[in-house]
Amino acid sequence: MSRLRGPLVRWRVPRQTGASSRARNAVRTTLAGWAWDEEHIEAVVLVVSELLTNAHLHTDGEVRLALRRTRRGVRLSVTDTDPRMPMRRNTGPEHEGGFGLHILDTITTGWGVRTHRSDKTVWADIDAPRPHARRPPWLLRVRSKAASARASLGRGRRAALTAAPE
Repeated sequence: MSRLRGPLVRWRVPRQTGASSRARNAVRTTLAGWAWDEEHIEAVVLVVSELLTNAHLHTDGEVRLALRRTRRGVRLSVTDTDPRMPMRRNTGPEHEGGFGLHILDTITTGWGVRTHRSDKTVWADIDAPRPHARRPPWLLRVRSKAASARASLGRGRRAALTAAPE
């Protein structure tokens, strides 16, 4: 489980046309402000969409969305007024829907449910994009010279290459 830290952003998502779309856009904007790349943002938005859809399908009450930075990425959570646990459904070409938990299993690094007296919160952790470590130009030159030397000497002489000074 990721340790929670950093900013927490919350939204109330009413049962009205366009509310889920506005929530997804708010998540996109927040993550872009946290320097997330588009690919990772869209993964989070897909999970948000799935959790909001399920919450609106299975309850008539208030739905709340929260997004918080964690040590490894973000935790998003959706709270609704239905205390029943999510259940896996049969999926396949002849079934409509039922892919929600599969999406959570595939995209998230972990997810779970916290139940309360009159509601539940489904949470999901998603890792942040890893910045590409830039190698210093001098290291690239050294490695390319070593690779060229190995290629010209062949496999049988690799030990000699490492033992001889340049």
